[in-house]
Amino acid sequence: MRGPAPDPAGYETRFDGTWLVSEYVYSPSGEFSGVVRQTRQLESLDEGGTRVFQDCRPDAALEGGPMAAFRGEHVFDLHPDGHARRYMGPAVIGSGLTWGEGAMTGRGLWPLFGHNFTSFAVMSQPNLQLTGGKFLNGTELVANIVGVATPHAGPDPVWPELGGSTDPCDLSVAWQGSLRRVAPDGSVRFETDLSRRYHRDTAGATLSEEAPGAEALRLVADTSMDDRVRLSGSAAGAPLRGLGKSYGWLTEMELCLQPNRIVEWMEVLDATRGRLVGLRRWWTDATLDHVDVLHLSATDEVEAVAKEGSA
Repeated sequence: MRGPAPDPAGYETRFDGTWLVSEYVYSPSGEFSGVVRQTRQLESLDEGGTRVFQDCRPDAALEGGPMAAFRGEHVFDLHPDGHARRYMGPAVIGSGLTWGEGAMTGRGLWPLFGHNFTSFAVMSQPNLQLTGGKFLNGTELVANIVGVATPHAGPDPVWPELGGSTDPCDLSVAWQGSLRRVAPDGSVRFETDLSRRYHRDTAGATLSEEAPGAEALRLVADTSMDDRVRLSGSAAGAPLRGLGKSYGWLTEMELCLQPNRIVEWMEVLDATRGRLVGLRRWWTDATLDHVDVLHLSATDEVEAVAKEGSA
């Protein structure tokens, strides 16, 4: 085994303190562009607020591109409002939403940087966040980012890294963990065990997932397209179709379930540590029904991948 399934209690760690962040930047077409090293410091304010300092250092590969202007220190205040977090500027305005402890999504604008954004951060294990998001001009994607963050300990920075395969099948065909279901108002409906299996052959990969109390899922991915993944399958017995795209260790999909449901699906693979986190937004007729937060660990069934793939 690569380690025990994540304990949901381990994600109660708050995001306070000083963090070192490595952000891997991808172009809209999915090509790797470079890395932003970021020191993120959070300081408590009166009445529960937080001041965020972000010192961003794009590497040389990003010079001449849109992320070069991200260089320097950015400061903004963040104030809690129920399960929301209000970004009060000056560097960032907008809001974030918490989905149980240790999981957050955000949306807003960087006025001086000149882009709107979406963001996410999920505690993969104590003292380790998988994070990222998008910078856009309106609806035009400028950069897609996936990153990893750890607390800054010691006098010299030790930057966390993502590495290894971007395909979960290369680690194991069997993954175990937990699923947390959260209502739109941020209240946790339930948490349950989650198991996932992959089957891969020359035609693509099949994902099967079971969690007591949640929809049983089966996805069949046709990877024959150059830059996208075409999906078919079922959720709770209802047929589904979808499309997906990968940006390094980040995979994004949108599924249409007959007759009136949409699932926005985002996952980040941390192959170095054998972990995977995900966020899924379930919509019914354009109304958010719930959000699922996934934490998975690879098991030791990696040898079965080669056997199944050669069958």
